[in-house]
Amino acid sequence: MKWPSFIKNGEGALNLLEVYKRCFEITLDEDVVASVEAIKSKFSGAFRNLTNLQKQDYLRILGFNGSGYNPGSYLERVYTTLTDSEKKGSNEFIKIFNSLKANVNQGMYATHGMIYQYILMITTEKELM
Repeated sequence: MKWPSFIKNGEGALNLLEVYKRCFEITLDEDVVASVEAIKSKFSGAFRNLTNLQKQDYLRILGFNGSGYNPGSYLERVYTTLTDSEKKGSNEFIKIFNSLKANVNQGMYATHGMIYQYILMITTEKELM
C-alpha cells in the first residue's frame, strides 16, 4: 500500500503525530492510570481469553457502557480525539483508515467476485440440467 498523498507532505505527517501525542497525554492521566491498574489487578491474561462477562466489565472500567462511551471516560476522550474533525490531525487519521478500508475492499472484491462468479456458474449449470 502506498502512503496517501496527505501523509507524504510533511504537514500531514506532523498533524497525524499531533493526534498520537494527544492520545498519549490522555493515557498518562492519573485517572486512566488508575483504571489500567484496576484492570491489571482484576484480570489476567489476554483479552480474548476472558469470558464475555469479564470483557464487558473490562470495557466498563475503560468507559464503555454497552451502548456508548461514558462522558469523560478514557475511551470517550480517545474516540473524540481521533474523530473530532476540528482537532489538528484528526482528518489525517480518518483518511488513513478510509484508505485502508478502500484497499481491503478492493482486495476482498477480487476474491469474493471470483467466488460469486463460481457460485453463479454452478447454480446456472444445475438449473440447466
